[in-house]
Amino acid sequence: MKKLILTSTGLSNPKVIAELLDMQPDINKSVAIVVTASRDKENNPWNQLTKQQFLDAGFSRVDFVDLEFELNYDFSQCSVIFVSGGNTFKLLKFVQASSFLAQINLFLENGGIYIGSSAGSIIVADDISLAGWGSSADENEVGLEDLRALNITEVLVWPHYEESFETEVLAYEEKYQRQVHRLPNDQALVLRDSEIKLIK
Repeated sequence: MKKLILTSTGLSNPKVIAELLDMQPDINKSVAIVVTASRDKENNPWNQLTKQQFLDAGFSRVDFVDLEFELNYDFSQCSVIFVSGGNTFKLLKFVQASSFLAQINLFLENGGIYIGSSAGSIIVADDISLAGWGSSADENEVGLEDLRALNITEVLVWPHYEESFETEVLAYEEKYQRQVHRLPNDQALVLRDSEIKLIK
């Protein structure tokens, strides 16, 4: 059973942590925080905060992982993979170049939990075209041409949603004939196979 939590701002809503602990009562395994997309990587204040939030929740080990330099990191010993935000194109470039793609489905099949924050929530779909759409689009700073992503769910999310983006979201839905889940900063989507639950 696939278990995913898609967010705009990670663990900032306490209900996200509560949901995580409900999904994963065994918190003795490690967490991998993938910092590849983030400015300043593990030194990014949001990533440092996320690590502390996991530790405060009782997780015994929290490691930072940068796929740009750790192409073959072994995620099999983790109970949670948290993929941080930042530039979605950069993130996907190194996801494609690393062994992450080969590992993620087995990780989920074995009961692992995937948590995405912003860019980390976008890449779970079949492609990241949404990341390059509209006034808040990420710049394709790495010249990525293959936009195919993890393809572990059909769910598309628009992170950091505000009403001012609604016209752009509707235009995307019209062009691609796909539903987009609007995800404000204080909300999250919990996916368990075909079940989708909104956390507010």
